[in-house]
Amino acid sequence: MTENFFSAYGTAAADVDENPFVAPDNTYNVAVTKAEVTDFAKDGGPKFFSIEYSISKGAHTGKRANQLFRMTPLTAADQEDYEASNARTLSNFKKAMLDLGLKEEALNVFNPNTMGSRLVGISGTARIFPSKREGYNNIQGFQRPVVAQEATPVADTSNAAPDEAAVADLLDGF
Repeated sequence: MTENFFSAYGTAAADVDENPFVAPDNTYNVAVTKAEVTDFAKDGGPKFFSIEYSISKGAHTGKRANQLFRMTPLTAADQEDYEASNARTLSNFKKAMLDLGLKEEALNVFNPNTMGSRLVGISGTARIFPSKREGYNNIQGFQRPVVAQEATPVADTSNAAPDEAAVADLLDGF
């Protein structure tokens, strides 16, 4: 039989972090560890595209932060300022996808249901900081490392319809 609760785990109370999931406000090396469409309500509520980032180096390795994007647009029945909320969701989603490396022309055909998991493994740096909701972290300012490349001429495709196969190609190499 153990002497106390903590010794059963091979530690002392003084060595236990009171909030082991929250990372202090700082810029960290992170990687996308999960990207999926999920129903947090588990009762047929709205689905969200969730991108989970984990700190990959340092004392806070493994601590996570998520970005959530509502998949179903809000309506007047949901809230009074639904148009502003939908605009914010679209803007935040576009920024996140561009930051992760999607090309502008891929945005209109990127489908989180079928292509979201292709984001797993993308790494970079981001600010992670405690959320107002206890035990959770927020993420902001994700940046992929800059890789020097020679400029490659690109044909004007501004009037061409995006090709779903091209999106898969754009995500190759992450």
